[in-house]
Amino acid sequence: SFRTLCPLDNQKHHIKLPVAVQTTSALRTVSPGSIHNSPKISRIIRQIVKKEASFSGRLRVMYDSVGIRMNAKNPEIAKHFSALFRDNPESLCQKEETVLVTAALFQRSAISGSPLIAELIEAATDGSETAILSYFESLVDIVLTPYLNLYFKYGIACEAHQQNTLFVFKDNKPVSTVLRDFGGIRVHLPSLESAGFEFKAFNGSAIATDNQVKARNKLIHTVYQCQLGEMILSLSEHYDIETQAFWSIVNEKTQDIISSLKPLCRDATYWHEEKMALCQNAWPMKALLSMRLKDEYASDIYHMTMNPLAEFNGARRHEKAVA
Repeated sequence: SFRTLCPLDNQKHHIKLPVAVQTTSALRTVSPGSIHNSPKISRIIRQIVKKEASFSGRLRVMYDSVGIRMNAKNPEIAKHFSALFRDNPESLCQKEETVLVTAALFQRSAISGSPLIAELIEAATDGSETAILSYFESLVDIVLTPYLNLYFKYGIACEAHQQNTLFVFKDNKPVSTVLRDFGGIRVHLPSLESAGFEFKAFNGSAIATDNQVKARNKLIHTVYQCQLGEMILSLSEHYDIETQAFWSIVNEKTQDIISSLKPLCRDATYWHEEKMALCQNAWPMKALLSMRLKDEYASDIYHMTMNPLAEFNGARRHEKAVA
């Protein structure tokens, strides 16, 4: 977040700025599309979060309130002269709470040499395998409940990877997740419209789509692979616990949430297809190296890979990666 600044005299907002540096697959600018779309989708998500009572307190959001950019006809120029003003996460927390970006949880602590998430677990529990898995289960619940609800009920697939999500902790225990940055989300317009909301995206923006697969790919890659998957790898390596023990928890929570959402989905066919895609079919993985080599950052490239939930829902699938 080196390009996100916080004013010293008014810390209500963070200011996201463009930096013409390409990291992973994207050039880190702020496009005219993001300037126009982010405040609009923020207003919609604010209404949804209020309606859903913050998903029983599991989700807090750093809304983008204002976007500004140079009034240039050429978007390749405008994206270098722009800024987004979004909520400061500290304004969403109580005094006894601490907020940490997800990516920080896997970094080695300067005190113990362990991943920070392990320090938190050991400060909050007795450190037994049962306690570790229970702590992980609470994290999974906080992550999947809001993001699966947003996707199934409203067609909003948040780009909830390690950099765009934060966790709020109290007494070293997770109490909420925090979402930020709407520039890379996918909104399945038919689902959003059937839920009673209208969203008109900036012309040419990838954020809005009629393609369910594009929205689903975003959800699986960011929430399941980049966030929960990396969390599982870190905990499994540190505690020498089989990854299946963690994925079993993810699978159970996924199944529970999806089952509870069945009566709320627009039709049974849609619900069944999405359940199969999440729980049994091969998963899409974003091919960041291919995108970098092809200088492709405006659209996503995916390869199919093994679904770690499949073994809990029938025969494990061993599809080879395909373009």
